[in-house]
Amino acid sequence: MKINRIILVAVFLFGIIIVSGCVSQQTASSNTTQPAAITPPQNFTPNATQNQTTNETCAKEGETYSWVGTDYPKKCCDNLTEFASGMNTDSSIADKCYPTGLLAGAPYGKCINCGNGVCESTEDVCSCPQDCKDAANSKYKTIEDFCNSTLWKSTLSDGCTDKVKSADHEVKICNLCVNTTNQTVQLTNITREFRFEADDVGIYNGTGVVKVSSITANTGDFVKLVFIIRTQGVGYGGLTLRGCGYDTGWKAPGDLVFMQFTANTTCTVTSYFPTTGAERSSLQIVVS
Repeated sequence: MKINRIILVAVFLFGIIIVSGCVSQQTASSNTTQPAAITPPQNFTPNATQNQTTNETCAKEGETYSWVGTDYPKKCCDNLTEFASGMNTDSSIADKCYPTGLLAGAPYGKCINCGNGVCESTEDVCSCPQDCKDAANSKYKTIEDFCNSTLWKSTLSDGCTDKVKSADHEVKICNLCVNTTNQTVQLTNITREFRFEADDVGIYNGTGVVKVSSITANTGDFVKLVFIIRTQGVGYGGLTLRGCGYDTGWKAPGDLVFMQFTANTTCTVTSYFPTTGAERSSLQIVVS
């Protein structure tokens, strides 16, 4: 009996030791898998500004916003104007804004403070006409600056006549470098293609509206002239153009006539009926 009691006591103590070990292991495991929560410092602020009314991130004045993607806030902060500059190809020339008709499709814009009476560096007459007057911040301070720009000479002037015919809003910018109110058109210190239309009764500027009797070029200018023989108002099978070193021969309605030369002396291009040789209209290139 005494031996049995000793065995029972030993078994009981062994059980206590095993239970204590399991509890200690569980506690240690719990301490390693559940770290204490990290509390941010009191002065922590997010990268983007918080809109006070909506509690959404917003772009401040002069910053970029975008209505797609995640690189920028989706809107401007309160009291700022969203100007979709990435979708806008208008050009500020002197104190006016002119649509160019060029394509654009970048889904972003600038946040501006339009309406505060100050034309800031992020604004011009296209983005905020009420603040920006007298050519303030305009890309081209004068029309002459625009007519001598790469935008005009390399992009808009080529084919501008066709754009004018298809989109009324482009007439304004296409006519800036062509004086359509007078018969004399000034080509000032630039080398470019200049277009005309011709029929039995006249030679017209590129828009086909105003008759032109003369243009002016500076000595040394490289002048390119393109004449379009109209499909209406042309009898006798077409026209012939002669002058400034060219004799085109018979040209049918719809044909294009190209002339190019360095302007050294005044010359005249005259249209004729090809069958009778009767003179019709003249365009003088006055070199000064």
